[in-house]
Amino acid sequence: MPTYRQVDFIARAINSLLAQTLVEWELIVVDDGSPDDTEKVVRSFADPRIRYFKFSENRGLGAVLNWSLTQAAGKFIAYLPSDDYFDPAHLSDCVDLLEANENTYAAYSGVRWWKMRARDVYRTDNPLFRQRVETPTLRGADSVGKESEVLLADSAGLESDLMSGNIFALVQVVHRRSLESRVQWISRSEMVTDGIELEYWRGLARCGADFSYTGKTGGEWCDHPDQMHKIIAGRRYAHPADRGGAAYGIERYREHYEIKPTEYLNWQSSRLSRDERAMVHGILAAARERSQSAGHQFGERAEESSDHRPLKILVVGRTSHNPDRLLALKSYGHRMYELSLPYPAGRPPTYALPYAPDEKISFDKDWKDKVLEAAPDVILGTQNWNSISICHQILDSKLEIPFAFHFKESPHHALVMGLWPKLRRLVTDSAGVILINEESRDWFELTTGKDLHADRVLILDGDMPNGLWATEDWAPKLSAEDGEIHTVCIGRVNVDGRLIFENVADFAQRGIHIHVYDDRLKWTAPDWVKTGINSKYLHIHEPVERYDWVRCLSQYDAGWTYGHVSTNSGDIMRAHWDDLNLPARLGTYAVAGLPWIIRDNTGHRVAVQSVAEARGIGVMYSGLDELADKLGDGAEMLRLNQRMRRIRNSFCFDSQVNRLTEFFQKLI
Repeated sequence: MPTYRQVDFIARAINSLLAQTLVEWELIVVDDGSPDDTEKVVRSFADPRIRYFKFSENRGLGAVLNWSLTQAAGKFIAYLPSDDYFDPAHLSDCVDLLEANENTYAAYSGVRWWKMRARDVYRTDNPLFRQRVETPTLRGADSVGKESEVLLADSAGLESDLMSGNIFALVQVVHRRSLESRVQWISRSEMVTDGIELEYWRGLARCGADFSYTGKTGGEWCDHPDQMHKIIAGRRYAHPADRGGAAYGIERYREHYEIKPTEYLNWQSSRLSRDERAMVHGILAAARERSQSAGHQFGERAEESSDHRPLKILVVGRTSHNPDRLLALKSYGHRMYELSLPYPAGRPPTYALPYAPDEKISFDKDWKDKVLEAAPDVILGTQNWNSISICHQILDSKLEIPFAFHFKESPHHALVMGLWPKLRRLVTDSAGVILINEESRDWFELTTGKDLHADRVLILDGDMPNGLWATEDWAPKLSAEDGEIHTVCIGRVNVDGRLIFENVADFAQRGIHIHVYDDRLKWTAPDWVKTGINSKYLHIHEPVERYDWVRCLSQYDAGWTYGHVSTNSGDIMRAHWDDLNLPARLGTYAVAGLPWIIRDNTGHRVAVQSVAEARGIGVMYSGLDELADKLGDGAEMLRLNQRMRRIRNSFCFDSQVNRLTEFFQKLI
């Protein structure tokens, strides 16, 4: 029984074991560092068959199970996660099957669980759209008798209700032990995956293990928000709020399991893959090298001088899509601190990729004393609407430390969420305000009724990438090989509730290929993807990592922004967020030397168009025929690509560090 933070479930689980018709068992409870009364509850069961162990800190499910196996004395192994429970005959049914069939390596009972009733991505947060079912496997009855075939199929999970495509919940299975030396559970030091069970069952299948079904239901796989697979990857057809990260992902996993900030993860969820260990090692090495070549001491408090005073900067909030840009501040000798926020209030600054802060300060009852002890020179509040409340709390604490509020998106979300009073005060009362463009400043001046004077306002894009990714790994253009047009879109492909490329046939007729780097579309918009791929002009790729931006994306002719149609008629008060926003993908395209494809909104105030026109890097279009003509003009596209390559560093955060430092020093 692996357990962590499940004190409210564990008594039920143990009682279900005590009620088994088979009485010859031992229970090995391994408490994976729970910060609750788990030990007290377990020890209240005065049964000599129950053995309790506790780790001093959380090691992860795989490590717990591997260690537990070394302690087990039994002939067979069964699993009882502390939030699940057995029916009375589960163990006897499985053991009887194993004893009667020497060729069966693993026996399993059917399981009760909550299955999605409808493939409606917008309604499955409602319990009415789930149904409690009893199935032989988590993939239904069709897997019975061909378990190994299903486990070893490459397509496992593609149509499953679960993201990972798992076939058996732990609570279902009882197995022999002869393969223990050959098949082990994946530990967190190797990989974090919501497919940990699936990979173990696959490992057994690869070794020739046979699985057999008892023909009876043996227990319940319980459904609640803190299930590990949900924490890692959510649930297929999840609620839209979940897709925003409110219920799953690397930051929730870090918070829930209290992962140390210095413990980097090989994150391989069924939604997103990212090996932090390899990336962070490479990032830090590159940042230190750049720092040394510039004569700075990476992350160390250098001796102060009149022209360069290294600062202590405390970061609070969410840094959006390019948090590694903050490494550029460390490269200039500044020390970085982070106020770690409780999940999900802030989605900490390490979202997407750690930037290796020098120190993390817990946001607990003593946070103010800890901040004062650290004595930062400036506090940087960043950056999106879901950081507003915590940033307002920092501002309201009156720490007498200059507070700079960097706001990216979205004031309109803040209005809807009832956060406008706090946002207004942050903009008007912070020591300094950093806004992403002139359009945003004009909007805030009109909506707050305050003049945002230049002495306390800095205009700086909120989501610039780190210049480390501006490599020279240029790829040859696909258009030079086949004579057709190849465009690329990273990030979301919808605006105002519709797909930018809803009718791929219109693009195919004009010879425009669309390469989308978001493989989630295979299940969020399967019909659209199927139609588009059949046209041979839509290509779906897995997300591209930062270190591959240039090598992978530079092969295309241009990159898509949002393609939205503005209706503000030049009146900034009527501007919506798509008018004000500078999406994170712009910097990625710039790094890869790609001009931006932008719907022509002449006569309206649109920030993306303003930047593109001022820098001469946009492909403006009003209709697809016009777009095809412009993209097909080889000489003009070559000029645009070459221009973007020349100025791409100006879209990297490194180029703005001195401006930001001077702004901080002025506030101090």
